[in-house]
Amino acid sequence: MDKRYIELEDLKKIELDILKHFQQYCEKENLRFYLSYGTLIGAIRHHGFIPWDDDIDVMMPRADYDKFMKNYTDPTGQYSFVSYETDPRYYLPFGKLMDNRTVVDEHFKSNFLIVAYVDIFPMDGYSKKKSYLIRRNRELRFFSWAHDLTYKKHALKENIQTFFYHLISFWTSTPKAMKKMIKNARKLDDYETAEYAVILSGSLGNAPMKKEGLGVIHVPFEDTVMPCPSGYDEILTNWYGDYMTPPPPEKQTTMHTGHSVWWKDGEGEEK
Repeated sequence: MDKRYIELEDLKKIELDILKHFQQYCEKENLRFYLSYGTLIGAIRHHGFIPWDDDIDVMMPRADYDKFMKNYTDPTGQYSFVSYETDPRYYLPFGKLMDNRTVVDEHFKSNFLIVAYVDIFPMDGYSKKKSYLIRRNRELRFFSWAHDLTYKKHALKENIQTFFYHLISFWTSTPKAMKKMIKNARKLDDYETAEYAVILSGSLGNAPMKKEGLGVIHVPFEDTVMPCPSGYDEILTNWYGDYMTPPPPEKQTTMHTGHSVWWKDGEGEEK
């Protein structure tokens, strides 16, 4: 059967439904979360998705993240949560809440099937005396990225792929890097008592956030409202600079250009 690809606007609807499902669960279980990264920019600047963006990011205090990871289930089977702690075939140091009716080709070889998702980043407490952990995780992120690059489909000829794979794997492997990154994050300060919070698993989250800026405000996002950090301006400025000015048209591209998403057989059809 031919693949039935999902266009960007339809993908956004799927991801928004995942986010609403996540919010409903968190409210029921009294778990805290905020929109984060480009999704937070979208909420503040566009009251929804950044028009050319194709994913959703949220962040949760570590204790809430752990409770969600341990206890979340969906009786219908439509949604599921995955993290490195729940399945070591998964290759990222943060979790995903996924819609199991879909398939995503992220152009990386993996034993784990990725489907349409919302990324969930754990937040930890931070103090300057633990800054060495941020440095270590930056190094691990680089080696993890480089290891994945050697796996990237169609990017390199087979002999070059093999050479770089073995060279980089001499120092580290993606599962090993994931385990070390998560271990480092859990060495950080207690979130509840710390003056700052940090997302050690995120590419931009190494800029600490003042805890006083992590009160909750509710901001319109598409056809709903979502929790955002009260200090969003300082957080986004530290991460992105002038976040309220859109980039020039030639740079208005998704972070995940090249990914294809399609419905699994028998899913997504009109009933």
